[in-house]
Amino acid sequence: YCMAFRSRNTFTVNGDSFRHGLIRVSDTNAGEGADAFTLESGFFVPEAVAEMFVHRSNDDLWIGFGIPENWKECTCRGITVEGAHQVAACFENYHFSRAELYAGSEDKLVIHVREKETKLNIRLNGKHIESTEVKVKKGDVVTVSVKETER
Repeated sequence: YCMAFRSRNTFTVNGDSFRHGLIRVSDTNAGEGADAFTLESGFFVPEAVAEMFVHRSNDDLWIGFGIPENWKECTCRGITVEGAHQVAACFENYHFSRAELYAGSEDKLVIHVREKETKLNIRLNGKHIESTEVKVKKGDVVTVSVKETER
């Protein structure tokens, strides 16, 4: 998609404007360049990458569930999810390492990481909490890391 239909400024163009030969449709102009373009669809690539790192659904905050298992190291910062919460996450040596959430509003979150069996160390404003369910207020900082016994 990105090779054939996305321009350098992230607009979506109709047809194979770069002539990569990716589209071959008989008796149509689908393989030719076109002047028409769509602004909105060019934003799906960064959105898809953001969703790989962190996803919010109801109270659940899913961290790293879309990260391919063959990515040895990856990091994100400043991804904003519903509730105006900003998330940073780090994966090292193919596994979840740590995450921080900066609360943008009063909310309840249930934190999930890709490796379900991993024991987590969760802190709210520096204070350890036992549950993966966290109640936050605007300005709170939640840190999530792997317990030392798991490393």
